[in-house]
Amino acid sequence: YSPEIDLKNNGYKVKQSIRVIMQAGILFLIAFLGGMISIFELLFNHRKKAYGISLACGADYRTVFYEMFAEVALLNGIGMFVGIGIGYIVTYFVDMGIMIGYIKVEGSIVCCRVCCTALASISVYLLITIIVSGKSYIKIKQRKVIELLNGD
Repeated sequence: YSPEIDLKNNGYKVKQSIRVIMQAGILFLIAFLGGMISIFELLFNHRKKAYGISLACGADYRTVFYEMFAEVALLNGIGMFVGIGIGYIVTYFVDMGIMIGYIKVEGSIVCCRVCCTALASISVYLLITIIVSGKSYIKIKQRKVIELLNGD
Protein backbone atom coordinates (compact mmCIF):
# COMPACT_ATOMS: atom_id res chain seq x y z
CA TYR A 1 0.00 0.00 0.00
CA SER A 2 1.28 3.43 -0.93
CA PRO A 3 -0.56 6.47 0.43
CA GLU A 4 0.91 8.65 -2.31
CA ILE A 5 -0.58 6.47 -5.07
CA ASP A 6 -3.89 6.23 -3.22
CA LEU A 7 -3.96 10.02 -2.85
CA LYS A 8 -3.11 10.50 -6.51
CA ASN A 9 -5.85 8.07 -7.60
CA ASN A 10 -8.40 9.48 -5.13
CA GLY A 11 -8.90 6.05 -3.59
CA TYR A 12 -11.24 4.76 -0.92
CA LYS A 13 -8.96 5.57 2.01
CA VAL A 14 -8.50 9.13 0.80
CA LYS A 15 -12.26 9.62 0.50
CA GLN A 16 -12.74 8.10 3.95
CA SER A 17 -10.08 10.39 5.44
CA ILE A 18 -11.68 13.46 3.86
CA ARG A 19 -15.09 12.36 5.20
CA VAL A 20 -13.66 12.03 8.73
CA ILE A 21 -12.05 15.47 8.48
CA MET A 22 -15.36 16.96 7.33
CA GLN A 23 -17.25 15.31 10.21
CA ALA A 24 -14.68 16.59 12.69
CA GLY A 25 -15.11 20.06 11.19
CA ILE A 26 -18.88 19.87 11.62
CA LEU A 27 -18.49 18.81 15.26
CA PHE A 28 -16.06 21.69 15.79
CA LEU A 29 -18.53 24.09 14.21
CA ILE A 30 -21.34 22.89 16.48
CA ALA A 31 -19.13 23.24 19.57
CA PHE A 32 -18.02 26.68 18.38
CA LEU A 33 -21.63 27.71 17.81
CA GLY A 34 -22.54 26.71 21.37
CA GLY A 35 -19.51 28.55 22.73
CA MET A 36 -20.33 31.72 20.85
CA ILE A 37 -23.91 31.69 22.07
CA SER A 38 -22.67 31.22 25.65
CA ILE A 39 -20.20 34.10 25.34
CA PHE A 40 -22.88 36.46 24.06
CA GLU A 41 -25.23 35.32 26.84
CA LEU A 42 -22.54 36.26 29.37
CA LEU A 43 -22.22 39.62 27.65
CA PHE A 44 -25.96 40.14 28.04
CA ASN A 45 -25.91 39.18 31.71
CA HIS A 46 -23.03 41.57 32.30
CA ARG A 47 -24.94 44.48 30.72
CA LYS A 48 -28.39 43.96 32.26
CA LYS A 49 -28.05 47.08 34.41
CA ALA A 50 -27.14 49.20 31.39
CA TYR A 51 -30.23 47.98 29.55
CA GLY A 52 -32.33 48.71 32.65
CA ILE A 53 -30.93 52.25 32.84
CA SER A 54 -31.71 52.79 29.15
CA LEU A 55 -35.28 51.63 29.69
CA ALA A 56 -35.64 53.74 32.84
CA CYS A 57 -34.45 56.83 30.93
CA GLY A 58 -37.17 56.42 28.34
CA ALA A 59 -35.79 54.10 25.67
CA ASP A 60 -38.31 51.63 24.36
CA TYR A 61 -37.70 47.90 24.08
CA ARG A 62 -37.25 48.08 20.33
CA THR A 63 -34.37 50.55 20.69
CA VAL A 64 -32.67 48.31 23.24
CA PHE A 65 -33.17 45.33 20.93
CA TYR A 66 -31.59 47.21 18.01
CA GLU A 67 -28.64 48.13 20.23
CA MET A 68 -28.15 44.48 21.25
CA PHE A 69 -28.57 43.27 17.68
CA ALA A 70 -26.08 45.80 16.31
CA GLU A 71 -23.49 44.91 18.95
CA VAL A 72 -23.80 41.16 18.40
CA ALA A 73 -23.84 41.59 14.62
CA LEU A 74 -20.75 43.80 14.65
CA LEU A 75 -18.68 41.54 16.92
CA ASN A 76 -19.83 38.41 15.14
CA GLY A 77 -19.28 39.94 11.70
CA ILE A 78 -15.72 40.99 12.46
CA GLY A 79 -14.97 37.48 13.69
CA MET A 80 -16.55 35.94 10.60
CA PHE A 81 -14.54 38.03 8.14
CA VAL A 82 -11.30 37.43 10.03
CA GLY A 83 -12.07 33.71 10.14
CA ILE A 84 -12.85 33.53 6.42
CA GLY A 85 -9.64 35.40 5.63
CA ILE A 86 -7.44 33.22 7.83
CA GLY A 87 -9.13 30.07 6.55
CA TYR A 88 -8.58 31.12 2.94
CA ILE A 89 -4.92 31.90 3.55
CA VAL A 90 -4.28 28.66 5.43
CA THR A 91 -6.13 26.56 2.86
CA TYR A 92 -4.57 27.95 -0.28
CA PHE A 93 -1.21 29.41 0.70
CA VAL A 94 0.15 27.35 3.61
CA ASP A 95 1.45 23.88 2.76
CA MET A 96 1.39 21.78 5.90
CA GLY A 97 2.65 18.63 4.19
CA ILE A 98 -0.83 17.15 3.99
CA MET A 99 -1.00 16.98 0.21
CA ILE A 100 2.31 15.11 -0.18
CA GLY A 101 3.11 17.07 -3.30
CA TYR A 102 0.69 15.26 -5.65
CA ILE A 103 -2.30 17.53 -5.40
CA LYS A 104 -1.83 21.20 -6.10
CA VAL A 105 -4.39 23.35 -4.33
CA GLU A 106 -5.07 26.61 -6.08
CA GLY A 107 -7.44 29.17 -4.72
CA SER A 108 -9.88 31.25 -6.65
CA ILE A 109 -12.37 33.62 -5.12
CA VAL A 110 -14.97 32.53 -7.70
CA CYS A 111 -14.52 28.86 -6.86
CA CYS A 112 -17.74 27.14 -5.81
CA ARG A 113 -16.16 25.72 -2.63
CA VAL A 114 -15.05 29.16 -1.48
CA CYS A 115 -18.52 30.56 -2.14
CA CYS A 116 -20.16 27.65 -0.31
CA THR A 117 -17.81 28.14 2.64
CA ALA A 118 -18.55 31.87 2.72
CA LEU A 119 -22.30 31.19 2.52
CA ALA A 120 -22.05 28.67 5.36
CA SER A 121 -20.12 31.21 7.43
CA ILE A 122 -22.71 33.89 6.76
CA SER A 123 -25.48 31.45 7.67
CA VAL A 124 -23.83 30.61 10.99
CA TYR A 125 -23.22 34.34 11.57
CA LEU A 126 -26.89 35.13 11.03
CA LEU A 127 -27.99 32.18 13.15
CA ILE A 128 -25.84 33.25 16.10
CA THR A 129 -26.89 36.89 15.77
CA ILE A 130 -30.61 36.10 15.60
CA ILE A 131 -30.57 33.52 18.41
CA VAL A 132 -28.58 35.66 20.83
CA SER A 133 -30.43 38.91 20.08
CA GLY A 134 -33.80 37.19 20.22
CA LYS A 135 -33.09 35.39 23.50
CA SER A 136 -31.73 38.55 25.09
CA TYR A 137 -34.73 40.57 23.94
CA ILE A 138 -37.11 37.98 25.37
CA LYS A 139 -35.24 38.02 28.70
CA ILE A 140 -35.42 41.82 28.87
CA LYS A 141 -39.08 41.90 27.84
CA GLN A 142 -40.03 39.37 30.55
CA ARG A 143 -38.40 41.36 33.36
CA LYS A 144 -39.44 44.62 34.90
CA VAL A 145 -37.11 47.59 34.69
CA ILE A 146 -36.47 47.51 38.44
CA GLU A 147 -35.30 43.88 38.19
CA LEU A 148 -32.85 44.87 35.46
CA LEU A 149 -31.56 47.76 37.54
CA ASN A 150 -30.98 45.50 40.55
CA GLY A 151 -29.12 43.02 38.34
CA ASP A 152 -31.23 40.07 39.53
